[in-house]
Amino acid sequence: LSQSLPLIAQPFVYSRGAGGADTTVVIMDTGVDYTLSAFGSCTSPGAPSSCKVVYADDIATDDSSLDDHGHGTNVSAIVIGTAPDTKLAVLDVFNSGSASSFDIISAINWSVSNQDIYNIVAMNLSLGDGTERIAHCENYYKTYFQYARDVGILAAVSSGNDGHSNGISSPACNSNVISVGAVYDTNVGG
Repeated sequence: LSQSLPLIAQPFVYSRGAGGADTTVVIMDTGVDYTLSAFGSCTSPGAPSSCKVVYADDIATDDSSLDDHGHGTNVSAIVIGTAPDTKLAVLDVFNSGSASSFDIISAINWSVSNQDIYNIVAMNLSLGDGTERIAHCENYYKTYFQYARDVGILAAVSSGNDGHSNGISSPACNSNVISVGAVYDTNVGG
């Protein structure tokens, strides 16, 4: 974060009061190990009061693990590092290394249904189908992302982790989401 936050101008934005106070970001990933100090050493979601994770649940089949992969914990830590005053609602949408469209849509619907309860302002989906699309993919996700936008929830979706140079993956290729990618301060190769 010490290298990446300046690359996205986070210190400037944070100095202007945009640190996520009184908001919640939904993380749709592999779960989160909320017991780590980065999240407030939570004993459960919302406890103690310093806990950054206000809600955590398995949308996919319950794997009896806070985060069976670690990716969701990493993504959650990046969100907290970028917007240190926000809270997190973490939805595990993965089952055995993949996420079904049904579970992702269920998580989007959960976000819309609980927007008022948690003041959800954004959803982070660091996932994709591995395809390389060069145009918008107005697929079955579009309607659900629009429901979220209609209640004020921004969807930030990973453009893909496959190293494509001419396109992005689904669902990031939908026209009503913000596609995000990595930033580097050096040439790290392909």
